[in-house]
Amino acid sequence: MLALQLPAANVGGYTKRVTATAFVFLAYCIGNIIGPHAFLAKEAPIYQTGCKLILACAAGQIALALGLRALLIWRNKKRDSQAAVDGTNIEIEAGDADLMNDLTDLQNPKFRYAY
Repeated sequence: MLALQLPAANVGGYTKRVTATAFVFLAYCIGNIIGPHAFLAKEAPIYQTGCKLILACAAGQIALALGLRALLIWRNKKRDSQAAVDGTNIEIEAGDADLMNDLTDLQNPKFRYAY
């Protein structure tokens, strides 16, 4: 369930957030359509193909999650160092104009990724 919420938490800008969430939902639906076809009746009761597919998908999800975490940590550090060089305040304050604008995560210098 957490993997389904990552795009909503780590994407700024309404259109970009909705599009990212739609792609995650589309991939979830495709997985639910394909998944049952891996359990072949001729392999009963062990279902080797289905078990291999589940393990491969779980390993892939772990690898992608770790890669995404490393990327988001790197981006946050890069933004923090750029803010230090520019002398910009990265603290979020009430009435902050950057929060009220519909800026994407790449456009908003105060946006920080959650990992």
